[in-house]
Amino acid sequence: IRKEASQYGICKIVPPQGWNCPMLADINNPRHFETKRQRVNILQEGQGFDDGERYTAATYKAMADAFHDNWTNRYYSTENPTTEAKLEKDYWDLVETNHREAVVDYGNDIDTIRYGSGFPSGSSEEMMLKYMGNVDFNDPEYYRHSTWNLNNVPSAPGSILKYVTSPITGINVPWLYYGMLFASFCWHNEDNYFYSINYNHYGAVKQWYGCPGSAAEAFEKVSKEFLLGLFIESPDILHHMTTQVSPRLLAANRVPVYKVAQEAGTFVITFPKAFHGGFSYGLQSQRHPSS
Repeated sequence: IRKEASQYGICKIVPPQGWNCPMLADINNPRHFETKRQRVNILQEGQGFDDGERYTAATYKAMADAFHDNWTNRYYSTENPTTEAKLEKDYWDLVETNHREAVVDYGNDIDTIRYGSGFPSGSSEEMMLKYMGNVDFNDPEYYRHSTWNLNNVPSAPGSILKYVTSPITGINVPWLYYGMLFASFCWHNEDNYFYSINYNHYGAVKQWYGCPGSAAEAFEKVSKEFLLGLFIESPDILHHMTTQVSPRLLAANRVPVYKVAQEAGTFVITFPKAFHGGFSYGLQSQRHPSS
């Protein structure tokens, strides 16, 4: 898909009919994970994130669902129902105008070694090769050994990451994420210009925006001009992943921007040097390794 999709920077992959990968992250897991508190209405200011509350998966779900319900009940009604298009407008109005306030907790960069994985584990290169030629969505073992299982991507046949013998979270050990309405991943590209692959295990849609690697310099130029004060104070501000820039601003300055809505059960791939960012429309659980 690289030849066709890399020109957009991001690409959604919808598995074939019958794909039914089990979600193994236990909602009743008693372990707590840390979160980052994001003040959505000041994301253009590039301020660092404070620590949020600590949650279990169940308490995070309860909090996220309550926030979603409070927002939609406050601003929408039966006569004016909620849609993703309206929530997208709400989000960028918050970011660009700061005329309303929204504070959310984002469960990002959760270590799957400690907190568990949404995918089955325990494969080998030999078994991956076997199941590459034996695709059966009705066989639970297929999902354990599939190279679409994000636990297996770093050690899959053809991956140079299998030669990295130490576990590095976010590289050869996937991160786990818990998101909620307006929880944001701010514009960035991957370390060392890696690819990345993300899977939405369950829950709401995740909204992505991407700028292809061929336009990375244009993206940085426009961002620096718009956020000059921030770049003077911190030249590597984009590496902090705390600054959100409106796609409208980028497009108005002829920076190509593409968008993808990632539903549960689908993958998103980002390409080398491609800047990407976005937010969630509600509770969701995702996995992300670079590759």
